[in-house]
Amino acid sequence: MSHPLSRSQIVDIFKLGDLVGRAFALTRVALNDRQVQDALGVFVYPFRSAIDFDEEMVGRALRSDDPGELFESIRSFIADVLAYTRDVSSDPEAPYLLTMMKKSLSAVAKQKYKIEGELGVSTIGPHDRSYELMRGKLREFRDGYKMGGRSIEESVGKNRLFSRDLGHLGR
Repeated sequence: MSHPLSRSQIVDIFKLGDLVGRAFALTRVALNDRQVQDALGVFVYPFRSAIDFDEEMVGRALRSDDPGELFESIRSFIADVLAYTRDVSSDPEAPYLLTMMKKSLSAVAKQKYKIEGELGVSTIGPHDRSYELMRGKLREFRDGYKMGGRSIEESVGKNRLFSRDLGHLGR
């Protein structure tokens, strides 16, 4: 069980961090968009609270170097976004940012499942011992997370189209 991670697995951890950082930043941008707020209606404030909580949980898992809790926090983030956007994001008239959130979230889920499959995670929840293989390797996730969040924030600051920055997410 204690075999070291390969270089490609460490790169995958960094990529997951980048995708999660982008997804959180994109969600914050979307929740401040008037069209998204109108589409979500009364769910804007509880959605914002849920995302703040999920982001704090990711930060707490990183500070404690707990990969199982990190993946559980990512799972919670995915569930919260889906719960609050499921009905409106599938609408053909949905705001562009909701569509981008859905693509971003899909990329996060695919990358998370890829890593869990490589680690041999077989149970739902943070207590699968396979996560321990990542202990001490969360710096890569943290670096990717910061980079991904910054790239979205810079895009917003420069008023660039998100499609250019998020176009690679499905790959």
